[in-house]
Amino acid sequence: MYLKPTKFNDAMKKIFYVTAIITILLSCKKSSTVTSVKWQLLRTNGGVGSITIIPPADSVTLLILNSDSTYQNRINGTVIVQGFYHLVTVQSFFSHTLVPAVQFYPNAPSGTIPSGFSFIKQPQLFILTGSTLEIDDNNADGFVYQYKKVY
Repeated sequence: MYLKPTKFNDAMKKIFYVTAIITILLSCKKSSTVTSVKWQLLRTNGGVGSITIIPPADSVTLLILNSDSTYQNRINGTVIVQGFYHLVTVQSFFSHTLVPAVQFYPNAPSGTIPSGFSFIKQPQLFILTGSTLEIDDNNADGFVYQYKKVY
């Protein structure tokens, strides 16, 4: 059966291919070793007041995504949040189209959780462009988390 080309069908194809490539890349295992990709937080902006939060110059905030679907948020090497993540497809609040997203399932250690860490249970949109990653809350007054890949 042939589907008539539409913007929806074209968008679905793009989403399928992006999701398939990311799934393949994250699920490939050359050995039983878990591989990690580290992302350094550059800035967080958004919210009702459209505020911008930039980590202090003497602080390194990392998001570490592991090939076994686990993740960690670290500040200066200390684990602040860890848990599991899954890649999903959701309807964007902004474009009303289906887009790739990441669903985080945090297990926060006891203690105070610093501002700038999202504990939203709903999926967050992501845009991966070369060595930059943007994770967006999927709502009107959400935050945008901008990262660069750490080699």
